[in-house]
Amino acid sequence: MMLPQWITAQEAATVDTLVIGTKITAPFVLEHEDGSIHGLSIDLWRSIAWDLGTQYEMRMYDDIPALVAAVKREEVDMAVAALSITDERERDLDFTVPFYVAALQIATRKESGGPLATLKRFFSLQFIQAVGALFMIIFVFGFLMWLLERRRNPDQFGKGWYGLGAGFWWSAVTMTTVGYGDKAPVTWLGRGLAIIWMFLALIIFSGLTAAITSALTVDQLSVHVNGPDQLKDVDVGTVEGSNTVDYLAERRIRPILYATPDDALAALEEGRIEAVVYDGPILQHLLHNGQYNDLKLLPNQLQQYYYGIALPPGSVLRDTLSVHVLQKMAAPEWKDWIFKYMGRHGE
Repeated sequence: MMLPQWITAQEAATVDTLVIGTKITAPFVLEHEDGSIHGLSIDLWRSIAWDLGTQYEMRMYDDIPALVAAVKREEVDMAVAALSITDERERDLDFTVPFYVAALQIATRKESGGPLATLKRFFSLQFIQAVGALFMIIFVFGFLMWLLERRRNPDQFGKGWYGLGAGFWWSAVTMTTVGYGDKAPVTWLGRGLAIIWMFLALIIFSGLTAAITSALTVDQLSVHVNGPDQLKDVDVGTVEGSNTVDYLAERRIRPILYATPDDALAALEEGRIEAVVYDGPILQHLLHNGQYNDLKLLPNQLQQYYYGIALPPGSVLRDTLSVHVLQKMAAPEWKDWIFKYMGRHGE
């Protein structure tokens, strides 16, 4: 229920239960498994409500436009979320003083090098698949040679495991042309298979060698973004419908759009794009949680914007809330909250 406009801010704390609109947006509004919410914006509001002795109830919205519309229609007394202050919104709403100054930032892959990075690439899926395919082909031709030679050529391709091992050895040295001559077929079918394998091995060995080399060097050849000037030359991802799309469009950058920041960061980690441009606090939170150990956030701030608590036009609560927001930002726990959700100290 909306408060009558004539009620003072002091009376508002005891007369009515405030309706608070919000929307899940990490790290400002997060949801526990049991459905309860927390986050930087929520912790700020609960601390203010405690000081004022205010009763309130939370109302969840699916997106920011719906939340803004609810405040404008006075369906809620205020919006506590990750709501940026813009010229367009200022025409329809009132805002408290900003409680957080944010900026668009760039997430990119960490540059890797040295023996540990090389060792890591030896255990990559691409490298293991290439080596596995190579051994499988060598074994198939070695097995076929053993089948054809084991009776007519028992000295070189005998029965049992010894003969299979000899066939594998023959197949391997024939492919690599290293040490060839100690094992040789004597049957016409065996020699025919050997000729086929010699020519086929040239093609297969070259292709698999290239695949293995690619697996070991792909990270060295990839482009590492170190600043905004490189964004025009690489594939950039961002979240569809966000303000970042307009920012990039103004700079003649056409981004690849993803449904969520998690989707964009996953594409970055997999190497499908070279950078993600999005809200810095959200990227900072996701990287701080340890989900993307191979990614980093560049310090460059591309465009600043401000988060505030939104209220209906002319709300009597604005001045009181603004004072309390400033008090909370000056308190020691404010830095603790920012470190808790973003992994860095307050600004």
